[in-house]
Amino acid sequence: MVTVDGGPDENPRYDKVICVAIHHFPENDLDAMILATNAPGRSAFNGVERRMAPLSRELAGLILPHKHFGSHLDGDGKTVDEQLERCNFGFAGRTLSEVWSELIIDVHPVVSEYVEPDKS
Repeated sequence: MVTVDGGPDENPRYDKVICVAIHHFPENDLDAMILATNAPGRSAFNGVERRMAPLSRELAGLILPHKHFGSHLDGDGKTVDEQLERCNFGFAGRTLSEVWSELIIDVHPVVSEYVEPDKS
């Protein structure tokens, strides 16, 4: 079962949302899918979104440079150095992990760890 808040990016009446849901059937060998929605603007009552809010709040004003170890992009914004891109991505992931690991949500400490993509 999937619960969405009915907002513009995930409203189950939109073609894109329906197409993605349909795509999940053969991709995940599903027998059924139930798509439920809350009324728009009622995401404060969605338990998952309430738990995610402190994580999002910590990112307000945080700047993650895309070229900490140097630019991996050409003039058109296309990747020209994949290894350098991985290093920059890792830097951003470790930074987010450090920020989130300092949080406590509902008396529970947040445990966050960056996992290298090759090891996930």
